[in-house]
Amino acid sequence: MNSLPVAIALLVIVLVIWLGYYFKPPSKGTSSQKAKPLQIHEDPVQQNGPIDLRDYIVLDTETTGLSEGYEAIEIAVVDCNGQVLFNQRVRPTIEIEPRAVEVHKITSSQLTTCPTFDSVSVSLSQVLQGKTIAAYNLPYDINALLNSALATKAELSINGPSVCIMEFATRLFKRERNLKLTALIEGFGIKVVDAHSALGDARMAMEVFKILAHLDDSHPDGFMPGFENIDPAVLWGCRDNEELKYWESPDKDRAGLFTGWSAGGSGKVAMLTQEFHRQVMAQEASGKTAVFTVRYSNGIPIVHLNMLTQEGIKGVRSTLKE
Repeated sequence: MNSLPVAIALLVIVLVIWLGYYFKPPSKGTSSQKAKPLQIHEDPVQQNGPIDLRDYIVLDTETTGLSEGYEAIEIAVVDCNGQVLFNQRVRPTIEIEPRAVEVHKITSSQLTTCPTFDSVSVSLSQVLQGKTIAAYNLPYDINALLNSALATKAELSINGPSVCIMEFATRLFKRERNLKLTALIEGFGIKVVDAHSALGDARMAMEVFKILAHLDDSHPDGFMPGFENIDPAVLWGCRDNEELKYWESPDKDRAGLFTGWSAGGSGKVAMLTQEFHRQVMAQEASGKTAVFTVRYSNGIPIVHLNMLTQEGIKGVRSTLKE
């Protein structure tokens, strides 16, 4: 058997593999995007002691919509004082969805003279470098930037620690479902300015983040232990020394607290954890009654429990009326 054809065939195969390796077409994105993944944390990254907000910047974007491949059309970054570090509109490579326009009021015609993302990505990367990135819905905003970078073949470096403020709030208030930014803004009494603009939302998200960080710092064992599914909008709407309605399900499997004005399920402040509920029921079995009141400390409302006799309840309620 002649070995020459076999040798030639092997040489051709090796040559094809070599050419394919060194001359393969460039993939979308850049090496800086793939070098190191973004480290997304549920809670703020801290070493020892209180959270240092000077290490954080807040990012927000307005986008083309919710469809796959959505892109950023407005990007803003602020520091802990609300100072603008980056604020830019960019022209996307795809159309803006009508439902998105209804929210942020930005149309394609308004972006015709704006730069494309690849023209601003380097300056944006410089702003993000060395800081911990926080955003209310972090995965959504980061994906908007990555989609824009891929669509325009831009250089974009976003790596290192980051915090999703929405997940942080969900953990802090022990929620089963995520809270909307608007609910926290209203609940905390934050002034609404330029809502649904990237800069306005970034500044309001930073104010929300400050309050959440303060709550986390001042309650190392958890905010309001014994409670879950806390509604901050309702809780912060309670008056100082306000007595709450205590509700138990007919089978006594669940228990919750409601405001005095609650009706039809609205006005729910929080639910008791099963363990805390069992403790309350055990004390009620001894003839005492659970009385829950809201008291403010350094601007933070906390629910307090008193197990009282009937005489004690009369005394507390007479004090609350004064």
